[in-house]
Amino acid sequence: VFLAVSAVAAFAFSQAGSVAAVLGFGMLLSASNLGAWGVLYAVTPEIYPTRLRGAASGAAAACGRVAAIIAPLLMPWFLTLSGGNKAVAFIVFAVAFILACVAALCLPERTGKELKGVEARLREVQPLIKNISNYQRLKPVYDAFQKAKDKPSFKAKHEAELVIFEAA
Repeated sequence: VFLAVSAVAAFAFSQAGSVAAVLGFGMLLSASNLGAWGVLYAVTPEIYPTRLRGAASGAAAACGRVAAIIAPLLMPWFLTLSGGNKAVAFIVFAVAFILACVAALCLPERTGKELKGVEARLREVQPLIKNISNYQRLKPVYDAFQKAKDKPSFKAKHEAELVIFEAA
């Protein structure tokens, strides 16, 4: 949606004939671009497998930043090519937004797919997590038992905790 609004705003900006229209469509273009960036950062990690997620998300963000640097530098070239008509440049940008919008619609739906794997793995390691928690919680009791002068008496008072600690 944000990319489609960006395309419309870029085209409208190219046709603006007044200061108010330039400001209005410029603000709409800016706001819709910011929305698209927010979606990019939310969707991009879901597209890539977990082992590639960080590098791939970084590469995608880097491509966007490079394009953000190059686009303003292309303006003089577009203006020269079009004989000073700013509409040509913004129509080219609108077409780029439309292509991005179509590409975004072709992204695979990943909702819940990776999460199911994570949930299954979490169920597998749950006993280990419980044992680690018990170990941390009962380590002081075990250390006190090791230092106790009257081990049988200490063990009688803390037998359940020592059994859980040793099981962990």
